[in-house]
Order: sequence, then C-alpha cells, then structure tokens
Amino acid sequence: MEDLSFGPIRFLAGENRGRYPNCHSLYIEGAGILIDPASSRERLLRLRAEEEVKMVWLSHWHEDHFMHLDLFDDLPLWVSLQDAPPLADLDVLMKWYGLNEEEKPVWGPLLLEQFHFRPRKPARSPSSFRRRPYFSSGTTILPVSDPGTGTSFPTSTGRSPPSNVSRKFRPMLF
Repeated sequence: MEDLSFGPIRFLAGENRGRYPNCHSLYIEGAGILIDPASSRERLLRLRAEEEVKMVWLSHWHEDHFMHLDLFDDLPLWVSLQDAPPLADLDVLMKWYGLNEEEKPVWGPLLLEQFHFRPRKPARSPSSFRRRPYFSSGTTILPVSDPGTGTSFPTSTGRSPPSNVSRKFRPMLF
C-alpha cells in the first residue's frame, strides 16, 4: 500500500496490513515526528534518507510499535512516563509481559533479533506537556493519555502487565 497523506500527516502502511508483528506508522511532515516506527523497515529507511526525521514518539511500549526504533537510535525518543521502564531494560520488558523463567530464553532472543530491541530512555515524555500542545512548523499536536491496549504478546501464563502501567498516548493534530 502506498503512503496516504492527510495535510501534514503521512500514513505509512505497515507490512501485513499493519497486523502483528507490524503496525502502521505516522509521520508528521514539517515537525519531523515519526510515531510508532514499525510499519516496514525498508520504508522507514527510505523515510530516514528522504525526510528530516527529528524525533520518534511511541504510542506505547509493545514490540509491534518499536520494531524498527533501532533505525533512529540517534534521535530523541518521546514516550509516556508510564511506558518508559520496559523500553529501558529487556528484563523489565519481559517481566511486564509476565514471562516466566522458561519463556525468557525463547522470547529474549526474539525481541533482540526480530524486534531489534535496544534499551532506550525517553528524552522527554509527551505527558510532561500536561495536555498542553506541542507546536512545530504550523502544526499543533496535543498528546492525550489513553488507557493501554492490553498485551498482544503471546505467553503461556496468560498474564498481562498491571493495568496502571499499560498506557498510550494519542497525538491529536489541529
């Protein structure tokens, strides 16, 4: 699927129609904000070469949303404070998914190899705006905290992270 543009917002369709293990990405032109870099590695490499990506925002901490974050290691990462811990440490990520000691040796390498997990700490949290808008190149973006999506990570335990830690934000553009 080709990119779709809605004013300054470019929709980057994910492989497999955005279904797991991918997702769709958004790019906000002018502001240079890439949201959820997991659409297509090749497409994101092209975006990086052709556009001035200035920062990356994650809607939440799941692997299908950070899959190609490693392509943007040199750029500031913005994510809600509630979602920061599992992005900073692989053991914490696996703990939040409720993986037991038998499952960790299976999922750890998968997260490193297929999802390119690299520990990252946010440069800033959109929640630090406290519902104040972010302005860039004539675009107003209002990050809004929203209850989390629940786990999409298959585990034999069936456990999900505590409801108070799985949160996401939705950028609202005006």
